[in-house]
Amino acid sequence: MDARKKKVLIVLAIASVILVWRLYAIVTEYLPSTTRADSVAEVVPAAKDQTSVRKDSMEEVWNAQTKVTEQSWGRDPFSNVLRVLNLDSSNEEVVSREPPPAPSILFTGVSMSDDQWLAALDGNIVRVGDTVEEDCRIIEITKHSVVLKSKGWVFTYALGSQKPEIRPFSEEP
Repeated sequence: MDARKKKVLIVLAIASVILVWRLYAIVTEYLPSTTRADSVAEVVPAAKDQTSVRKDSMEEVWNAQTKVTEQSWGRDPFSNVLRVLNLDSSNEEVVSREPPPAPSILFTGVSMSDDQWLAALDGNIVRVGDTVEEDCRIIEITKHSVVLKSKGWVFTYALGSQKPEIRPFSEEP
């Protein structure tokens, strides 16, 4: 074998090793892995200034995460463990027996900016924690709905609807 063929063979061997290494890195980074699906994800608050996690409640968060991951379908990536636990107890409201009148808003769209969902309500762009109509505060925005809280009641508006689903705050959807 002459020197030129040896050099070409060496370059091809090195290039193929680099190519295999990069493909492996891409596959492990972007494709789902069973070991990642079974692990417990860390809690990241939806908004940095909205939710303050107390140190004494970390055990409650851990228990809630464990309970969610033990479900037959695994952890729901769209659920917010902190919202379920209601760790933002500094703004406790008195729950009335009758729900207050539902805010008359038109929910027309959603968008993602950085890691936060934004919603278009009556032509205004709002985010989690904003207040609309008196004391109605936005507590959650998803791909298809926006959830408002007022006087211990939760109003869930589906995309494009003007009539909300109304339930007490303590109930699960």
